[in-house]
Amino acid sequence: FHGARIAVKMSRGSSTDLDHNMLAAVEELRILRRLRHPNIVLFFGACIEPSTFEVVLVLELLTGKPLHKMIPAGPATSVADDEVRSWF
Repeated sequence: FHGARIAVKMSRGSSTDLDHNMLAAVEELRILRRLRHPNIVLFFGACIEPSTFEVVLVLELLTGKPLHKMIPAGPATSVADDEVRSWF
């Protein structure tokens, strides 16, 4: 996208999940289009497939460790803000 590396986020699920997936994607789109922060992935745009109404988000591609590798496994625990900042 204009020379930037991108990630394309597509909804997963069956056609029975279509309404839920569409609502979730539209809500994410509504939030991302106004959100600008150096620690949050940049939103470039979205596409809607007219025949299926599938929403596809075009986002900044991030490199590094996946988030699930950085979060401790097991029961939910709180993590100090300073520790989270140290991950980045």
